[in-house]
Amino acid sequence: MSVTTSVDLINELKRFHYLEAERVETYGLFEEGFRAYLKGAPNYNLQMYKELVNEITTTFLNISKDIIGIKNIFEENGQQAISESVSKIQSLEQKKLQLVRDPICFNCCLR
Repeated sequence: MSVTTSVDLINELKRFHYLEAERVETYGLFEEGFRAYLKGAPNYNLQMYKELVNEITTTFLNISKDIIGIKNIFEENGQQAISESVSKIQSLEQKKLQLVRDPICFNCCLR
């Protein structure tokens, strides 16, 4: 069991909040890029859009890794309720990403 000070745990909560804000911003960039892709009709720039999707996916993966690390810190320090809450939020965020990404990527790849 790792021993972390209360201040450290509060800083981890702040870091979690920051990462969630970064995730929201990343969704905004994803939406903006998708709109730009659609505005290119009928000459869609598929390569540029695929690169955007790749960058966004990488960003989400990095955020997820950091959040899982935060969840583990709380778990290791006996903060089960916080750890479980972070885990549930992470799970919901993964489901949201799948709902947003899969239809768009599926339609994108059909072209």
